[in-house]
Amino acid sequence: MTRKNALIVCDHSLDPRLQKRKDWLVELGYDVDVYVDLSRGGHFKDRNLLEKPLTDLKVKLLDTSDLVYISGAKVIISCFLFMLMARLKGKKVIYEIPDLPLRSRYNFKNKIIAFVFRRLVGALFSNIVVTSNGFLPHLPAGKNYFLCENLPSVNIVKNINSSNKVKRAGSELNFGFVGALRYEEQMLMLIKYCLETKNRATFFGGPTTAINSLLEKCTQRGIAVNDLVKFEGDFTHADLCGIYSNIDFVYSVYDSSQPNVKLALPNKLYEAFLFETPIIVSKKTYLAEIVESEKIGFSVDSQDYNLFKSGMDANIKKSFLVSSDNIKIKIANHKENFIGWVTSLDKM
Repeated sequence: MTRKNALIVCDHSLDPRLQKRKDWLVELGYDVDVYVDLSRGGHFKDRNLLEKPLTDLKVKLLDTSDLVYISGAKVIISCFLFMLMARLKGKKVIYEIPDLPLRSRYNFKNKIIAFVFRRLVGALFSNIVVTSNGFLPHLPAGKNYFLCENLPSVNIVKNINSSNKVKRAGSELNFGFVGALRYEEQMLMLIKYCLETKNRATFFGGPTTAINSLLEKCTQRGIAVNDLVKFEGDFTHADLCGIYSNIDFVYSVYDSSQPNVKLALPNKLYEAFLFETPIIVSKKTYLAEIVESEKIGFSVDSQDYNLFKSGMDANIKKSFLVSSDNIKIKIANHKENFIGWVTSLDKM
């Protein structure tokens, strides 16, 4: 089979989600070159993957490329000429939207950004991958959309022991945050709650600067952190089974005043299913709708600590039955569905 050429263009080093996309394109018969903003997402960087700087991305590369796979909002602006020429040359282009660029607390600013983003996406792209169907009402109509959720790797499934949960003595609960540390206010809520109720908060992930910033904020707020709160630092996917076996709830409460948080589906949702661990999320979000309809956890207020505390108190003693059966089927079909959709573009 004759190999084809593909470009992946992103505004940060490839995270595990995009590393999977790259691997799938290779399986589909593409030789893939990766161009990223090397100043962003360094904690994701795979030393075995050659990433070239965006400054090396030239329009002439389109002449030898059969597919261009793009992810990220910032890269549309920084590489606009390249995107436009790919469109004008009739290249097969796929644009993936893992998040909407709507993170401001100011509604007017978000409306302007949403308008510009929608227009750019509408003008530049026809084939669009989304990680959440919650994005669709905010994107242009009439496009070829494909839902490709941010599912865990199939390799993780192979290592799961269905009876790996550790049974702890006593009533103390361990709330785990798993991932890159962001949303300080919501992390502070969990820390304060655990210190007040004598439960545990364990944070898995970094970077170190974010951990130090969060601890400094605790000091500024007069929150005396003790051994009930632990920061375990960076982890790999191989660590996930052990992490989830030692936590009672996975904590995925983000700032729901941000429109993107209201609409996105983080990978924690799928990890909660896979590792059969109840999840705590923010109220008034698309994520909360799914969590509550599936009865795999509960939602709390992400803005007011008193409301947050009352929501935690009312729910943490409840029992939640989380099954991994359906998510395992999704993961097993994930690659095949993606490759099938990309292949179908050749027939359009």
